[in-house]
Amino acid sequence: EALVDYIKPELLITAIALYFMGIALKEAQAVKDKYIPLILGCAGILICGIYIFATCSCKNAQDIAMAVFTSTTQGVLVAGLSTYVNQLIKQLEKDENGFCKVVSDLAAAAGIYAPEESRSEQD
Repeated sequence: EALVDYIKPELLITAIALYFMGIALKEAQAVKDKYIPLILGCAGILICGIYIFATCSCKNAQDIAMAVFTSTTQGVLVAGLSTYVNQLIKQLEKDENGFCKVVSDLAAAAGIYAPEESRSEQD
C-alpha cells in the first residue's frame, strides 16, 4: 500500500504490464530467471520515460533532468511493485491454505481472531 502512494496513478498499469511481461519471460525461458527483474526494471524505466517525456514540457535543462529522474524512479517503483506482487502470489500459492491462512495469521497476531488450535489449547 505504501509503495503505491509513491507511484503516479496513471503509471500503475505499467506494473501490471510488467508483471505479465515477467511471466511471459519466465514461461518462454528466453532468459535466466536472475535477469528477469533487471529486464523488468529497464523496461519500466523506458515505458515511464516515454510517458513522462510525452506529458511534460521540457523547456530547459532542469526540466529535462527532472523528467529523467522521475522516469527512473517511477520505472524502478513499478518494476518493484510487479516483482513484489509476483512474490506475494508465489508465497500464497506455496501455503496450502492460501490467502485465508495469511489473513487468519494476521488477525491472530493482531488479537482479533484466535485459530481453532489455539482456542482448544486455551480451554
